[in-house]
Amino acid sequence: SLGEDVVGEVRTRLRFDAARPYEVLLTFHLGRPDEADWVFSRELLRDGLRTLSGQGDVKLWPAYCPCHGATVHLALESPHGSALLEASRPRVQAWLDRTYALVSERQERRCGPTDAELAALLADG
Repeated sequence: SLGEDVVGEVRTRLRFDAARPYEVLLTFHLGRPDEADWVFSRELLRDGLRTLSGQGDVKLWPAYCPCHGATVHLALESPHGSALLEASRPRVQAWLDRTYALVSERQERRCGPTDAELAALLADG
């Protein structure tokens, strides 16, 4: 549940599994037992570094502020609440570049989700 307002730094972790290169996982570390992964497409993250990207539960867009420099904003919505995160755009871009070095976009298309996996993803969403 993200129902409580948390202002300040929240430890988050982005993860990538080369076996499922079309998705990234984001975990909040709020020190609660019900921590869950948010799963969204790697393409959405890539596009969100340049322009408004996403719809529904996950939206990303680039921003700039004098105190933090180039950032990316990530808005998450769930039945339990919502969250707005801000991260360093260069750091996210560097992480993303490493994922594409592991599995290129062309390779990703070749091992995209099966119809069954897509159905499961949509059922969860």
